Amino acid sequence: MRTKERWKDVPGFEGIYKVSNLGKIKRIATSAGKKMNRLFKPYKNPKGGYKLRLTHKRKSLNVCVAHIVLLAFKNKPLKYQVPCYKDGKVTNHKLKNLYWGTMSELHVGTECFRKVARGPRTNRTQLKNDNVRSIKRSLSRGIPQHVLANKFNLTVLSISNIGRGKTWKHIVI
Repeated sequence: MRTKERWKDVPGFEGIYKVSNLGKIKRIATSAGKKMNRLFKPYKNPKGGYKLRLTHKRKSLNVCVAHIVLLAFKNKPLKYQVPCYKDGKVTNHKLKNLYWGTMSELHVGTECFRKVARGPRTNRTQLKNDNVRSIKRSLSRGIPQHVLANKFNLTVLSISNIGRGKTWKHIVI
Protein backbone atom coordinates (compact mmCIF):
# COMPACT_ATOMS: atom_id res chain seq x y z
CA MET A 1 0.00 0.00 0.00
CA ARG A 2 1.41 3.38 -1.01
CA THR A 3 1.73 6.11 1.56
CA LYS A 4 -0.37 9.19 0.78
CA GLU A 5 1.80 12.26 0.42
CA ARG A 6 1.02 15.04 2.91
CA TRP A 7 2.60 18.50 2.87
CA LYS A 8 3.32 20.85 5.81
CA ASP A 9 5.04 24.21 6.15
CA VAL A 10 8.74 24.18 7.00
CA PRO A 11 9.08 25.66 10.51
CA GLY A 12 10.58 29.15 10.30
CA PHE A 13 9.74 29.41 6.59
CA GLU A 14 5.94 29.19 6.73
CA GLY A 15 4.23 30.12 3.47
CA ILE A 16 7.53 29.91 1.56
CA TYR A 17 8.62 26.25 1.77
CA LYS A 18 6.70 23.00 2.27
CA VAL A 19 7.96 19.54 3.18
CA SER A 20 6.24 16.21 2.55
CA ASN A 21 6.09 13.07 4.65
CA LEU A 22 7.95 11.38 1.74
CA GLY A 23 10.96 13.65 2.24
CA LYS A 24 10.37 16.08 -0.63
CA ILE A 25 10.81 19.83 -0.18
CA LYS A 26 9.41 22.54 -2.42
CA ARG A 27 9.32 26.30 -2.56
CA ILE A 28 5.79 27.63 -2.90
CA ALA A 29 6.42 31.41 -2.91
CA THR A 30 9.18 33.93 -3.53
CA SER A 31 10.21 36.79 -1.24
CA ALA A 32 7.95 39.08 -3.27
CA GLY A 33 5.00 36.75 -2.61
CA LYS A 34 4.90 35.38 -6.17
CA LYS A 35 3.48 31.84 -6.28
CA MET A 36 5.70 29.00 -7.46
CA ASN A 37 5.84 25.24 -7.03
CA ARG A 38 9.44 24.09 -7.40
CA LEU A 39 10.81 20.86 -5.92
CA PHE A 40 14.32 21.01 -4.52
CA LYS A 41 17.10 18.51 -5.13
CA PRO A 42 19.24 18.19 -1.99
CA TYR A 43 23.03 18.12 -2.19
CA LYS A 44 25.15 15.41 -0.61
CA ASN A 45 26.95 16.50 2.52
CA PRO A 46 30.59 15.25 2.59
CA LYS A 47 30.02 13.92 6.12
CA GLY A 48 27.01 11.89 5.00
CA GLY A 49 23.37 12.80 4.61
CA TYR A 50 21.68 15.32 2.37
CA LYS A 51 21.18 19.05 2.87
CA LEU A 52 19.32 21.99 1.37
CA ARG A 53 19.84 25.74 1.49
CA LEU A 54 16.63 27.54 2.41
CA THR A 55 16.50 31.30 1.86
CA HIS A 56 13.89 33.99 2.44
CA LYS A 57 14.53 37.73 2.43
CA ARG A 58 17.91 37.99 4.20
CA LYS A 59 17.53 34.76 6.13
CA SER A 60 19.51 31.76 4.84
CA LEU A 61 19.87 28.32 6.38
CA ASN A 62 21.67 25.09 5.40
CA VAL A 63 19.62 22.25 6.84
CA CYS A 64 19.57 18.48 6.80
CA VAL A 65 16.55 17.12 4.87
CA ALA A 66 15.78 14.58 7.62
CA HIS A 67 15.85 17.40 10.20
CA ILE A 68 13.27 19.42 8.24
CA VAL A 69 10.97 16.41 7.84
CA LEU A 70 11.11 15.60 11.56
CA LEU A 71 10.63 19.24 12.63
CA ALA A 72 7.53 19.58 10.46
CA PHE A 73 5.85 16.27 11.34
CA LYS A 74 7.14 15.36 14.83
CA ASN A 75 7.91 17.27 18.02
CA LYS A 76 11.03 19.38 18.36
CA PRO A 77 14.07 17.35 19.41
CA LEU A 78 15.29 17.21 22.95
CA LYS A 79 18.75 18.57 23.66
CA TYR A 80 21.48 16.58 21.86
CA GLN A 81 19.02 14.67 19.63
CA VAL A 82 19.71 14.28 15.92
CA PRO A 83 17.77 12.74 13.02
CA CYS A 84 18.37 8.97 12.76
CA TYR A 85 17.42 6.50 10.04
CA LYS A 86 15.62 3.24 10.89
CA ASP A 87 16.93 1.47 7.78
CA GLY A 88 20.41 3.05 8.03
CA LYS A 89 20.17 4.71 4.60
CA VAL A 90 20.77 8.46 4.64
CA THR A 91 19.03 8.76 1.26
CA ASN A 92 15.65 7.62 2.67
CA HIS A 93 14.01 10.77 4.04
CA LYS A 94 10.51 9.33 4.42
CA LEU A 95 8.89 10.18 7.75
CA LYS A 96 8.26 6.51 8.59
CA ASN A 97 12.05 5.92 8.35
CA LEU A 98 13.09 8.82 10.61
CA TYR A 99 13.23 9.35 14.37
CA TRP A 100 15.00 11.60 16.87
CA GLY A 101 17.92 9.77 18.46
CA THR A 102 21.38 10.30 19.89
CA MET A 103 24.57 10.85 17.92
CA SER A 104 25.80 7.38 18.90
CA GLU A 105 22.58 5.83 17.52
CA LEU A 106 23.20 7.68 14.27
CA HIS A 107 26.81 6.47 14.03
CA VAL A 108 25.95 2.85 14.82
CA GLY A 109 22.88 2.60 12.61
CA THR A 110 23.84 4.58 9.51
CA GLU A 111 25.58 2.90 6.60
CA CYS A 112 27.92 5.81 5.85
CA PHE A 113 29.36 5.50 9.37
CA ARG A 114 29.50 1.68 9.44
CA LYS A 115 31.65 1.29 6.35
CA VAL A 116 34.75 3.16 7.43
CA ALA A 117 37.79 1.88 5.57
CA ARG A 118 40.97 1.73 7.59
CA GLY A 119 44.59 1.15 6.74
CA PRO A 120 45.41 -0.33 3.36
CA ARG A 121 41.69 -0.86 2.55
CA THR A 122 41.37 2.86 1.92
CA ASN A 123 42.62 4.13 -1.42
CA ARG A 124 44.31 7.14 0.19
CA THR A 125 46.98 5.39 2.21
CA GLN A 126 50.66 5.28 1.33
CA LEU A 127 51.43 2.70 4.02
CA LYS A 128 50.84 -0.97 4.61
CA ASN A 129 50.30 -2.52 8.04
CA ASP A 130 53.89 -3.85 8.11
CA ASN A 131 55.26 -0.34 7.47
CA VAL A 132 53.23 1.03 10.38
CA ARG A 133 54.50 -1.73 12.70
CA SER A 134 58.05 -0.88 11.64
CA ILE A 135 57.45 2.83 12.32
CA LYS A 136 55.99 2.09 15.76
CA ARG A 137 58.92 -0.22 16.65
CA SER A 138 61.44 2.38 15.45
CA LEU A 139 59.77 5.13 17.48
CA SER A 140 59.84 2.94 20.59
CA ARG A 141 63.60 2.47 20.04
CA GLY A 142 64.09 6.25 19.96
CA ILE A 143 64.72 6.80 16.24
CA PRO A 144 63.92 10.47 15.41
CA GLN A 145 60.65 11.22 13.66
CA HIS A 146 62.28 13.19 10.84
CA VAL A 147 64.46 10.20 9.93
CA LEU A 148 61.39 7.95 9.69
CA ALA A 149 59.52 10.63 7.74
CA ASN A 150 62.28 10.69 5.11
CA LYS A 151 62.52 6.89 4.99
CA PHE A 152 58.77 6.37 4.40
CA ASN A 153 58.23 9.56 2.36
CA LEU A 154 55.79 10.99 4.94
CA THR A 155 55.54 14.19 6.94
CA VAL A 156 56.86 14.42 10.48
CA LEU A 157 53.27 15.09 11.59
CA SER A 158 52.14 11.77 10.06
CA ILE A 159 54.88 9.93 11.94
CA SER A 160 53.95 11.75 15.15
CA ASN A 161 50.26 10.83 14.74
CA ILE A 162 51.17 7.16 14.25
CA GLY A 163 53.41 7.22 17.34
CA ARG A 164 50.77 8.87 19.53
CA GLY A 165 48.07 6.46 18.31
CA LYS A 166 46.04 9.20 16.68
CA THR A 167 46.15 7.34 13.37
CA TRP A 168 46.67 3.64 12.66
CA LYS A 169 45.60 2.88 16.24
CA HIS A 170 44.25 -0.51 15.15
CA ILE A 171 47.87 -1.68 14.54
CA VAL A 172 49.50 -2.96 17.73
CA ILE A 173 53.17 -3.93 18.09
